[in-house]
Amino acid sequence: MKKLFVIFLVLFCFYHIFPQEITSRVLRGKVINSLGSPIENAEIKIISDSGKSFFCQNKTVGEFTCEMNFEGNFLLTVRAEGFSILRQNFDNVQDFTKEYVLTLSPESLNEKVVVTANRTETRIGETAASVVSLSKLEIQTSAAPTVDDVLRQVPGF
Repeated sequence: MKKLFVIFLVLFCFYHIFPQEITSRVLRGKVINSLGSPIENAEIKIISDSGKSFFCQNKTVGEFTCEMNFEGNFLLTVRAEGFSILRQNFDNVQDFTKEYVLTLSPESLNEKVVVTANRTETRIGETAASVVSLSKLEIQTSAAPTVDDVLRQVPGF
């Protein structure tokens, strides 16, 4: 009995002396757009609190699997062409058995419309008259109900 106790005590001590390996956590999910369609070739980056970075790419049906060999909180960043960047923080205590659905919204559009009398873009130096440019903010803040009314406020129109 004494020998059994000594063996148990020695094994118990070795168990606590050597640190346990960090188990790898697997984050699974799907990247979709605002309409629910899968997004292909999205770049998924995971940055731990300690600064370690992991990259993974989703499959053609939008699904992804990322293995992480660290403990703690992390930041997930998803990038795809034509979509705005998604950043999401994950806590250490979150459940990694479920699949996460990450929804990307389209990039905001930056559209500029040039209206000229001769239907082609002309340099300011080549015009016979003065040129007035109205910004989107000026058009939106105008009290005019139509575009014609906004243009009538411009001198020389």
